[in-house]
Amino acid sequence: MPMIYDENSVLEENGATLFLKDIADYGFYDGVRFAFLETDHGLVFDRSTYQSIAQAQNLDEIEDYILKMLEK
Repeated sequence: MPMIYDENSVLEENGATLFLKDIADYGFYDGVRFAFLETDHGLVFDRSTYQSIAQAQNLDEIEDYILKMLEK
């Protein structure tokens, strides 16, 4: 689920500060495990986390998987 960025959504590292709201309105708590993107080069997601659908080729397959998981 995406989270809404606000004035408290800040990353600080090496003396630099990034206000996430300056670059996007929303973000993921964990963009590695919770993002599924369909690009010109194919489907991109963390296949090692989702081994049961590691061979998925499109977002329709991802949607089917998520709907099945929601039924449990």
